[in-house]
Amino acid sequence: MKFVSDKVEGVSPGVIAFAVGASLLSILPVAFLLIKMNNPSLTWSESSSDYKILWGSFILVLLTMGAMLYMFLTLKVETKGNGATIEARIYPFMRSFRVIHLSDVKSLEIAKIDGFMKYGGVGYKNNLGGLTSYTVTGHGNVLKIKLKNKKELHVQITKQSEWKRYISDFKNQSV
Repeated sequence: MKFVSDKVEGVSPGVIAFAVGASLLSILPVAFLLIKMNNPSLTWSESSSDYKILWGSFILVLLTMGAMLYMFLTLKVETKGNGATIEARIYPFMRSFRVIHLSDVKSLEIAKIDGFMKYGGVGYKNNLGGLTSYTVTGHGNVLKIKLKNKKELHVQITKQSEWKRYISDFKNQSV
């Protein structure tokens, strides 16, 4: 069986725009309060503690927004397949790969996805029905890995032709 390595990088610009827009909307009330409470005649030490707490909150929210933006920009799905295992991870949420032995796999197939409707967004998603997904763009193709224990893993891929060859080798090997 052939070795396949795949990497999907980059969250769609629409997801980033939505996250930034929602974050900016969330800090508007704090920004308005800061403007309203500003008294230019007072120094920092003379200003009220409420004003200082608002500034602290504002800076904390800005730092959180920056961390979230960095996370979106570094998000990637990595997948490797060889004769014995399929390994997948979503970085930065998972440092090590999730290893799936082919002896535990019931079936493999490639499917089109609509990540927002089926999975509820992008990233690492795990639901109570046993479905786990690693997606970063919300659209494209996934490798559907159905396990013998009735759990399912969907991993976003880009090299569709290479994975089709891998799947046909898997089917020929298991027959």
